[in-house]
Order: sequence, then C-alpha cells, then structure tokens
Amino acid sequence: MKKNKGEIKNIFRDIFENINEYIYLHDLNGNYIDANPHFCKNMGYSKSELIAKNVKDLIPEKYKPEFDEYLKRIKVNGVEKGLLNVVTKDGHTRVVHYTNSLVQGKDGPIAVRGVARDITEEFKARNALKKSEKELRMARDTLENVVKERTRDLRKANQELEEKRRNIEEANIALRVLLNKKNEAQKQAEEKMLVSIKDLILPLLTKMKLGRLTSSQKAYLDVIESNLNNILAPFAVDINSKYYKLTPSEIQIANLIREGKTTKEIANLLNLAMSTIHTHRDNIRVKLGIKNQKVNLRTHLFALQK
Repeated sequence: MKKNKGEIKNIFRDIFENINEYIYLHDLNGNYIDANPHFCKNMGYSKSELIAKNVKDLIPEKYKPEFDEYLKRIKVNGVEKGLLNVVTKDGHTRVVHYTNSLVQGKDGPIAVRGVARDITEEFKARNALKKSEKELRMARDTLENVVKERTRDLRKANQELEEKRRNIEEANIALRVLLNKKNEAQKQAEEKMLVSIKDLILPLLTKMKLGRLTSSQKAYLDVIESNLNNILAPFAVDINSKYYKLTPSEIQIANLIREGKTTKEIANLLNLAMSTIHTHRDNIRVKLGIKNQKVNLRTHLFALQK
C-alpha cells in the first residue's frame, strides 16, 4: 500500500513537472507557495524567484485592485475562474485562463491551488478577428452610406436634368408657337397685301389703261404697274398657290362673287357678257379644284381668305 502511494505520488509529481499548463499554489494573501517548471519557465523566473513573489507582482498595475476583489470572492465561493493578464520577467504581457479553488485544512481554507492555460495567441487572434469584423462592419456601413449618398445625388441630378429638359421642351414649344404665330401673321399680312394688289389695284390699273389717257399718263401707269409687280415678285411661291393661280380678271370676278354679287350684276359692273362671266366662274372652280363638286363657290372663296 505504501508502495502504491509512492508510485501515485511520483506520477502526480511527473505530471506537475512536465504538463504544458501552469500549476501553482498561493496562500490566502496571494503569495506563491509552489509552481511547476512550465509556469516558471514561461514567466521567465526560476522557481526560487517566483515563490518569493506575490501574484499581484505579476499583474499590470491597473488590474491589481481587481485581484484584491478576487481574493475576497474565492474565500467566499471556494472557486474562481476567469481571464488574467500577467507580466513576464522581460516585460511581455500574457493572457491566461485560470481555474482556482481553495485548499481546505483542518480548521478551514489554508491556500489556493490553480491551473491556468496560456491563451495569449488565441486572445490576440480573437481580438484581431473582432477588430477585423468591426472594421468590416464600419467599411460596409461606410460603403452603404456612400452608395446611399451617391444614389441620392444621382437621383437629385437626374431630377434636375429632367426638370431642365422639361423646361427646355416647354420653352421650345412656346418658341415654336410664337414662331408659328409670327409666321402665320406674316403670311396673312402678305396674303392680304397680295389680294389687295391683285384684286383691287391691278384691275383698276387695267381699266384706267383702257380709258382715254395721254402718253405721259400711260407711262405713269406703266411705272406703277411695274413697281407693283416688283413688290409681288418675292411672293411668287404664294402667287402659285391655288388662289393666286387666278388671272387678274378671275381675281376681280372672284372678289365680286365673295361680295355676294350675282352673275348678272358682275356682267353689268364689268361691261361683259353673262356667258363670259359663266366661263370665268368655271375656270375659277377648275383652278380651285372644285369643278363638278357640290361646293358653293362663294363659301369656298371665303374659306380661302381665312
């Protein structure tokens, strides 16, 4: 039995000496009592150096008040687990995950035993991952904000362009309307002038030439007629329209028809035979494209004047 106990003790000692975990023992005030070689080696101390220290000597200054709270809790709870930052002899900070429990004596707790594992690299990797995830979230949020802002700017720019396009289109429509009105007014003025010259003035000149005139009076009439023809020349296109294909005599007769004169009244006014007036009326209908159609000539002539 004693031999078995010795073997078991040797086994536990072998584990204590060779395990790749930190195994330690400290009193109720945090002073180290014992520590395995792996703990001593990684902390950079010899065993004699380490057991001469308090746990607080290995803790960064800002965490020392927390260790005092730890001592109070473990005395009450009997067990404590958690993460702890410790500083090696050469000044490097390591992160360990510890599990500590009270060692009970005959009269109560006498010490604290513990096992800890160095998780520095895991901790760094986890923190790096958290940092990367945070940066990724920030980048994603920033990108989303940029996309939203760009989308908003593009939408606004498109709306402004659309509004400008509509304004330009409306302005163009208004301009076209004004130009059409101007052109129509100009065309109507030209048509009235042409009708007045061909319908009223030229026929009168023709009649005057048939009267008893002196040579000088005939010369003046020729000059007047020539000047009027010069005025009409720029409007040759309009003269070639349906209405202006009529001869001066036909225009004169068309004007009288438009005024409501009958064939007999026109013949008397112009000193022409009624058959001649009938011939002119037929020619007018042919040139206006209403020959053999049930269209009132006077009504049609009024429509051409509008």
